[in-house]
Amino acid sequence: MFNITFCDHIERMIMENGPLVGIEITKKCNFKCPHCFTDSKIGRKREMSLKTMTELLRDLKACGVTNVALTGGEPFLRKDLPEIFRFAKEIGMKMYLVTNGSLCSRDNLKELALNNLFGVQVSLDGPDPETNSEIRACPSKSFDSAVETMRICHELGIYVSIGIFLHKNTIDRFDEFVKLAQSIPVSGIRYASFLPIGRGDQAGIIKAVQPSLKQLKIFFAKVITYNGSNPKIRVAPDCATGPYYPAMKYDCGAGKEVIYIDSKGDVYPCTTLLFDVCKIGNIYDRPLKGLIADASDYCKTIPDKKSKTGMCSKCNNLNCFGGCPAVIYAYHHRFDQSLPFCVSFKK
Repeated sequence: MFNITFCDHIERMIMENGPLVGIEITKKCNFKCPHCFTDSKIGRKREMSLKTMTELLRDLKACGVTNVALTGGEPFLRKDLPEIFRFAKEIGMKMYLVTNGSLCSRDNLKELALNNLFGVQVSLDGPDPETNSEIRACPSKSFDSAVETMRICHELGIYVSIGIFLHKNTIDRFDEFVKLAQSIPVSGIRYASFLPIGRGDQAGIIKAVQPSLKQLKIFFAKVITYNGSNPKIRVAPDCATGPYYPAMKYDCGAGKEVIYIDSKGDVYPCTTLLFDVCKIGNIYDRPLKGLIADASDYCKTIPDKKSKTGMCSKCNNLNCFGGCPAVIYAYHHRFDQSLPFCVSFKK
């Protein structure tokens, strides 16, 4: 599972139509990626019932939410996924999916497309089967399955993007990912940051995965140059990476642009702020309207940039509020620190 900001097109849609609410509809996953920050795997049984899901969607619509992204685990492990989508269409909800693409078929994607599936993000962490299998600890054939899923989505007119994990061993292979995206083709490429939580909270994994500051600077320079050429396929690093050049305005959208509900019904202000100290409440204990209102006020609790310890207090980049709080808390276990790495620090 990963952050669900799908790229420029989806971001504009969210800003125009209210927050995107991510719902973890299952903890079960047929993969066991070493870096998974939700620790999803086969054997995890927690998930909402179909009745709870339909009631939740109805309550979200009543609160003015019209955009929902279903995540996991792996959403296609739920046998009642078509029923969820049929109900979403009945109430006029726009639906999005985050999947590893290994369990999809043309028939089930077509059925979901007929029931308000507007966008799909498919996880792919290597530009070839061998690399993808090595990073995700999954069968090599899953690469072809993911690519085929994206091709089918494109043919069905579904907005589809590749979700790529920023890994130290593949961050330098930007051009290969772009060529792969063009060959499918997809609508966008999204890079997600590594977070040392869940299964990623192990010293060996952090050392093996986290790119260096030098790698990040080279990578973002490539992204800026590529996007500056106005390509058909845009590259969008997620907000957890922070501003990827000093002129880019960066503010936290937790609770305002994105809200997350996990498989137990716990509500968080963002898909990456999955810490006990960030939990807003639970849908089984409190009315949803109040939970959403509290989530929207979450950003007011984040320490001011100049009051933080470290680089942030010495930085003159006026376009940045102080870095992603999820990354800061994951590394420091407190919010009044600075990012452990930053590509747009300005003296």
